[in-house]
Amino acid sequence: DTDSFNRACQRGFDTVFLIGALAVCPMVAAPEWFLGLLGPELVAGADALPVLVLLCLLKAVSMTVGSTLYIVHAQRVVFAFVGAALLVKLPLIILIAPRGGFMAIAYASLIVEVLFVTIPSLYFVWARTGFFPRWGTAFRVGAIGAIAVFGAQALLPEHGFLSACLAGVLYVGVVLMTRTFTFSELRSKAESKP
Repeated sequence: DTDSFNRACQRGFDTVFLIGALAVCPMVAAPEWFLGLLGPELVAGADALPVLVLLCLLKAVSMTVGSTLYIVHAQRVVFAFVGAALLVKLPLIILIAPRGGFMAIAYASLIVEVLFVTIPSLYFVWARTGFFPRWGTAFRVGAIGAIAVFGAQALLPEHGFLSACLAGVLYVGVVLMTRTFTFSELRSKAESKP
């Protein structure tokens, strides 16, 4: 049934953004603290962490939606655009690393991911299945995430453990206050038939 397939895909799309942003907000609010956990020498790379966690969120989105291509036996398409991204990313990083450093590598990786994986996965899912995601929840989550991060950084400018915690708490609070997600929605999804 096409309608139930589209609803399941949309639910997966929205859920990846909702849960992914909960992980992204604390890392963006306190990148120095998170990298400091791995070692003091990594704190210098804190500017790249927000870009890289956004990259991880986009990978989660493209792989969640893109995995539906396996259902319609289009796995070669998935391998093609992931392979193309790899073939573009490797030489690009080799070329820009000496001049641009780690920030150029982070931005280049993000751009390649968007152009060669995220956009193609959304396009091919639409072309092969007819599903195209509604972006309302994703945009709300992005705005709420920005509010949570900037709020945490404004209230606790040291960008430490408390900033990370506050960003997560603010994110969850605003998501619940704006009814972007409700517990009754979770309950109804849990009770619905697969």
